[in-house]
Amino acid sequence: MLKKSIILASLTLPLSAQAQQRGPQAITRTQMEVQIKGNFNRMDTNKDGFVTKAESNAAREAAISGRIDAMFGALDADKNGAISKAEFAAANRRSLAQSGGNAGPDREFDAADGNKDGRVSVAELLANPLRAFDSADGNRDGVLSPAEQIAAAKRARAQRR
Repeated sequence: MLKKSIILASLTLPLSAQAQQRGPQAITRTQMEVQIKGNFNRMDTNKDGFVTKAESNAAREAAISGRIDAMFGALDADKNGAISKAEFAAANRRSLAQSGGNAGPDREFDAADGNKDGRVSVAELLANPLRAFDSADGNRDGVLSPAEQIAAAKRARAQRR
């Protein structure tokens, strides 16, 4: 139980230092759409073209379980099967700069459920991310460059203040 509590508290940590060092990577609108549709198809277990809260929660739990194992491996620097206070503190120091809060599963689902029918279609799931992509794509070339991603993140932070 302690293992899960520690891992759940650290889910905002990056899986690898390499991913953290790379920073934002350019992504096209089409690539983003393909990623979202792929995620949608994995969540839509009954293949009815909609994701219910139950399907969304089940997919989230499966993803969290996999991430917990991966996170535990990343946090357990000496690979002894336990996370020491020093390992935990080091992980928290790394995550401090990246903390920004999480909307929570119900708020995320409700935000995606545009027509409020208790299920999310792929069109609903794509609406907000594509709107945000288009807003961040300053030169309208269909690619979010690292600079555009950083600028959009700065604008978002400024709006939250």
